[in-house]
This record gives sequence, structure tokens and C-alpha cells, in this order.
Amino acid sequence: QPGQKQSVGLNTLFGVVQQATSNERKKMLKVFLPLLILVAAIVTTIFILNRPEPSDPNNPNIVDVDQKLADAVATAKKSVYVVVTKTQINQATGTAWSVAPGYLATNAHVANVFLKYKAQRIRFTFVARSSGANPVDLKIDDVIIHPGYISYAKLFQKYRPIETESVDTLKSVGACDVALLKVSPADIDKQAPPLEIAPTKTLHSLQSGLKLAMIGFPTEGKISSKVNLEKPVANVAYGKLSKKTDIFRAGTSDENAILLVYGINSSGGGSGSPVINPEGQVVGLLAAGDVIGSTASGRIATAGETNGPRADTVSELLDKTANKTQAQRDPVWNNTFKNIFTKGTKNPNIAALAMATQLRINSKKIRVKHMYSAKGTITPGRAIITKSWRVPKSGRYITVVLPHNAPTHLSAVTITPSKHLSNITWGRTTDPQPHWRVLRSPSFLSTGSTIKLRVTASSKSDAPSVQFSVHYFIQL
Repeated sequence: QPGQKQSVGLNTLFGVVQQATSNERKKMLKVFLPLLILVAAIVTTIFILNRPEPSDPNNPNIVDVDQKLADAVATAKKSVYVVVTKTQINQATGTAWSVAPGYLATNAHVANVFLKYKAQRIRFTFVARSSGANPVDLKIDDVIIHPGYISYAKLFQKYRPIETESVDTLKSVGACDVALLKVSPADIDKQAPPLEIAPTKTLHSLQSGLKLAMIGFPTEGKISSKVNLEKPVANVAYGKLSKKTDIFRAGTSDENAILLVYGINSSGGGSGSPVINPEGQVVGLLAAGDVIGSTASGRIATAGETNGPRADTVSELLDKTANKTQAQRDPVWNNTFKNIFTKGTKNPNIAALAMATQLRINSKKIRVKHMYSAKGTITPGRAIITKSWRVPKSGRYITVVLPHNAPTHLSAVTITPSKHLSNITWGRTTDPQPHWRVLRSPSFLSTGSTIKLRVTASSKSDAPSVQFSVHYFIQL
């Protein structure tokens, strides 16, 4: 009415607000809906491109890597042999595989058994035996060892370096541990087709995580997979490439990474086994693995890692470039060994501790405590007697003699009076005398006992005079 205030109804007010809200929603949808559709499309595309493809035998464009690798194994198995040394008994020696007409590939340490028996004039026959109910034997007439395997062994024995980080001796992995077995001409026609070695480009581009398979005849510590030599059946193990390194287990260029580490379990007898990729190409060989001990039936492998040489080291033997290639590696290897040796002797107490703790009692490393050190200098071919040292505490003592400035074999180390300390055999009995010496008293020394050390250095030393130190430890 005239003169009165007008008011808007509550329902009318709500209607205005709803209309305004609806208009804003429509504007937002026009802006954001296309954006949401775009994001959803991108996410869906990424998922489709990255999801694992299922196996579909009716679709040749879908590849199952596991099935591809299994198919490659099935084809390759017939070209893999167990190496048998036949004397009065037959003994599985390792694994070999067909690599070229008239030649099988294996590890150098497997082929060394042939050379060892031949040098000792033992009557034997070396054969490679195929798998199956009707196995075929290939007689082996000769072997060819990679020169790198020999070079590494000589350098390792010359230096026997100490790794100060681990307070331990450098563990040998046996570089270029490959060899060729020459098949008797009469048996070449019976040889299985050669396996293909992966191309250089493929070997240089190997990446950790690559799925691999090993085919071989591991025998040590085995029960269910023990090899029946009359009708052998190859064992197949699957895994992945863990890493690739140089022969000192260090990072290096793709070209020089000739040591492969596999996440594949194996044991003695598997040495020489080919390790293949899903294309059926050999990328490496099995040479060694982690073990936790040994029994009467052989070493016990852990479920850890194995390692071996890259397959192109076999190619170097086939194309006769091994000597030329190794001549280029040798100076690098020598300098690396020398650097590790020098670094290990900069702190002789650590080096001596590494030596002392290598002694084992009941298969366990012993615990020791450093008690005394002394230094001296030797002219190769001559002897020196250190100052007398009185035992401050009764107990069983260990003495370590270590050269510093140059690797040299200590041709004689004696203790006077001799009843106090005796020489300890270091390593395998077939090893040459190392350039350090470790001695242990055969009985407890009483407090106040006097010890004198007499050292003679080999005349084949790398230096005109050799600085050395002697370290005494008490066994705890």
C-alpha cells in the first residue's frame, strides 16, 4: 500500500540465489569440464602404455618375456654339456657349451684340470657329455686358456693386496675366467649347434634387472639336482643381472665392465655355464658364487649372488684377438694392483691385523689384540734380526711380517728360539710363498719370554732394499 515499506518474500529471495548459483556452476563446468576430460585421458594413456602385457598366444604383438626366455632355454639346452674327467672313476668337472664348430666354451679353471692331469702324466680322458636318455660324448683333445686369466693370477700372487676398508685381503674373482675346449675331429659331426654370443652393442648396454637364465650342471652340495653322469640332465636357474663391474668389482665404463654379477644361485659343477638373455644369446658365463661352508659332498652355496666373465672374452679367443686385447689391459691391472697394495701398507697395523685375523680355529676367524710393532730394512738375499722383544703377557702369540715399499717374497722367516713360534701355512698348499708371513706360537708363551725374529728376503724383490714391519698379536 502507498506509504508502506515493500518487502521481498523469503521464497522469492531463495529463488534468486539459486538462479545465481546455477549460472555460476554452468560457467565453471564450461571451463573445467574439458580440463578434467583431458587429465583423465592422459592418466588412462599412461596406464595403458605402462601396464604389463598379458600373454596371448593368439596375438603375436604381445610378448611375454618369461615365456620368451623359457623358449630360449628349451632351444639352448641341447648345446650345453657336462664336462667329465674319466680316470678310474668318472667325475663331473664343470659345464661347457657349443660356441663354434670344433670348440666348446667353459671356464679357464675347468680347462686347467685338463692341463693339470696332462702335466702330471695321469692317464685320463676329458669328454663333454650332452643331456638326455641317450647322451653323446665329445672327446676333448686340447684346451686354450685366456691370457687374461693367467695375467690376473700372476698379479694377484705378486701383490696379494690388503683392502684397508674391510681389513681383509683382496678377494680374487679370477678375471677372464674363460677357455676353449678343442673337440676331437672325429666327434665334430656329433657336436650340437653353437649358441650365439650376444653382439658387442648388446653386451655394452646390459642393465641391472635384465632377466637371465643359466643352464648347467651344478653338483656340489646338491641332493635333488645331483647330476646323473650316465644320463645327465641340465639344471636351469632363472634370475636377473645384479650389476656389472671391472675385475676389481668397481664401477667403470660399459666397455670395461667385463665382470657380471648375477642374482642366480648355483654351486660347484656349474662353472662354465652359459647365461642367456630372452633372445637366446649368451651374455656371460658362470664362474663363482657365494658359499657358506663345505661338507663331504662339497661346498654349500648360499641363495645369494654368482658372478662370471662377460661373453665377449670368449669371442676374443675365437677371433684370436685375446693376446692383443690383454696387452692393453695388463698395464692398467698392474697399476691398480700396485695402488691397492700401496694403500694397504700405508697403515701397517691395519694390514697386519688383516693377516692375523685370517687364521681360523674351528672354521671361525680368531680375535686378536695388537701388542707390539717394530720396523726394519732388508737387502734382498740377506738376513736381519730384529731387536729382542719380551712377552708382556702370557698367551698364544701371532706374528705378522709385512713388506711396505715393494712386494717381495720373504724366502725365510724364523723365530729364535724356534720353540716359541712356528710357521703357519697360508692359503692353499699349492700357492707360492706370499710376500707376507704369518707365524703362530705352538704353545702359550709365558710372561718375560724373549722373541727374536730373523728375516731373509728373496733376491727377486722389486726394490734394492725392502722396508718391512713386524707385528705381534695376542690371541684372545
